Amino acid sequence: MPIIEMQDGHAMLQISNVIAPTMVQLIYLDSNFTLNLMGTVDLGKERARLRKEAAAVRGELDKIAAKLDNEQFVAKAKPEAVEEQRERESQARAALARLDAALERIGGA
Repeated sequence: MPIIEMQDGHAMLQISNVIAPTMVQLIYLDSNFTLNLMGTVDLGKERARLRKEAAAVRGELDKIAAKLDNEQFVAKAKPEAVEEQRERESQARAALARLDAALERIGGA
């Protein structure tokens, strides 16, 4: 698997099958690239950022669930409004799955 590293300000391409916790895997079409971020990204801060964003998405999901669980809302709202909430819920669940996967990749799950 290709690994791109910076040395003396220049990118260096290495071939390796090892993926360290400091590496980010990029997938493009049918190719996988791994970028070593050691010393570039503070993983503690990145974990905190991802956790904060995931908490915000969970809060949004709670608000959406409260609306969709409210029988009066579903009965009185226009069908478009209910469908919009369902779409927002679907998008939020997908975003949360991406955030959880990112956290797991950097050892923060």
